[in-house]
Amino acid sequence: ACIAGVVATDGALGGPAGKAGSEALIAAREAESRAAAAVLGYPPPTFWRLPDRGLRYGDALVMRVREAVESTAAELVFVPALSELHPDHQALSLAATEALRQLGGERRVAFYEVGAPLLANTLIDISAAEERKREAMRCFATQEAERPYSECVAALNRYRSYTLGDGARAAEAFLIATAAELALGPARLLESAMERRRRIGAALDGRDLAPVSVSVALADDPA
Repeated sequence: ACIAGVVATDGALGGPAGKAGSEALIAAREAESRAAAAVLGYPPPTFWRLPDRGLRYGDALVMRVREAVESTAAELVFVPALSELHPDHQALSLAATEALRQLGGERRVAFYEVGAPLLANTLIDISAAEERKREAMRCFATQEAERPYSECVAALNRYRSYTLGDGARAAEAFLIATAAELALGPARLLESAMERRRRIGAALDGRDLAPVSVSVALADDPA
């Protein structure tokens, strides 16, 4: 499969004190992304260099995402989940959702989690690639100096392997939707665990369950 990556923002605000906003930091973060891509075996990403924490949802961002999808003939587009907390992740997710809705066809979007677990419909066992992913994460030295992000990601991957059996050590979770599903609106993609239980007819509390009668037979001790 052909893979094309895009780094939307310049990352200028995510680095050691005193270097934030500098061209040196931007260049360093781009070099880290290229190194990680090489570890994972895909081409260097394209850098849009939009302002860090400055992404705004609107026609311009939607069109930029749409053009990227069309120019690469992408059939599956990975974007941060709509439930992500980072404002740039939220804006990019909304823009990708709208771009894929407009394009339609057989395209699909795979929403992934970064800082907030999502309500997934797909789990992929990545045990065989776990060490390579760790190696790629270690490429981001400027970020690791700020927080141990690689440990956080590894912990999330370990948690996601919980239901996949004894052989799974790490997994990634996705919410995958078709362009046709996106056309129905984003509400379904943001449903809560309670809303999902209500939709499938599962009980929300004990009062939703039919009472169970238990009979106990008592007898005298014959001894």
